[in-house]
Amino acid sequence: MPFCLEKRVALVFADRVRSCNAGDASHRVAHENRRMAATARLDDVCRHLSEAGFDVTKIARAALSDDIATFDWIVALGGDGTQLDTARFAGTTPVLGLKMFPESSRGFLCTSDYDVFLAQSHNIGDSCRIDSRMRLCCSVNGTQVGRSILNDVLFSQENPARASRYILSFRGAREFQCSSGVWVSTAIGSHGAVRSAGGPTIDCSDRMAAYCVREIAHEGALRQGTFDPHEDLSIVVEGRQHKLFFDGGLWECSLAPGDVVTFSESADDYRQITI
Repeated sequence: MPFCLEKRVALVFADRVRSCNAGDASHRVAHENRRMAATARLDDVCRHLSEAGFDVTKIARAALSDDIATFDWIVALGGDGTQLDTARFAGTTPVLGLKMFPESSRGFLCTSDYDVFLAQSHNIGDSCRIDSRMRLCCSVNGTQVGRSILNDVLFSQENPARASRYILSFRGAREFQCSSGVWVSTAIGSHGAVRSAGGPTIDCSDRMAAYCVREIAHEGALRQGTFDPHEDLSIVVEGRQHKLFFDGGLWECSLAPGDVVTFSESADDYRQITI
């Protein structure tokens, strides 16, 4: 749908490219060049937004908080990690994701990149497209844990080299499994780890979710599939030292034997801007 950008914009930037004193001389030079390029690109985006008439506030990724949701819209300059961190706090505030280094970053969650933004920044405020993307909620024993999930959840052992033991229930089937764990993802997340693990992919606009069992140790009927998040997919923990890892490990939740993990559709969609 058409969307006109308002004045107050938060510019979130990846602040992980810092000075480096390790490695050989060529490594240090390459790292420093990348750090300087990141700083220059951040300044360029900020300047172009200001020249287009926007009131810009720069916010480092490490300093993100719920205050980010009070802006009219958000630009997240970095890669997928910056996008996921920003989405965690953005609420329903629209987010424009820009790949800082399109030449080297996959940046699947980013709808545009640095080069495209510079070419179109002169009329960026006129009209954009905004898409709603479904997020998931995760509950343990009926109580929601963490924030809304844009990408995926991994259920596994705290030590990923150990086998997970659990009961997976789906559409009336109930199966004890021993595996490396279970991925559960949104449609967006199905294009990442779920796909790499051999699971299904879903069009990003669909309001469906996906699951994929990792490296199961025996034959099983429940291995992977797509599901409406209102359906009953659950994981009952059968062993100790299990955890849930949300959106690439941005936050975690420890589990105890007997805990029941369920999933549902979040009440708030992620609002994604495309220029």
